[in-house]
Amino acid sequence: MEKYTPPPPHPLSDEEKLYIKSLSPKELALHELAVEKLGSSYFVWKSHGFIKWKESLKKPNVSYS
Repeated sequence: MEKYTPPPPHPLSDEEKLYIKSLSPKELALHELAVEKLGSSYFVWKSHGFIKWKESLKKPNVSYS
């Protein structure tokens, strides 16, 4: 009987790679845990953190100094 090997995680887009680089150590640990436990069922672009991060890029940085 062969041992089950789960499919690899999905390849990351450049935008997803930028998001992962912006994560704090705690957030990065959670991301890695999700990849480990969920495998190919985990999509970075569907995560709440990625969605918030992407929305924050759309907002202009206004300084009232």
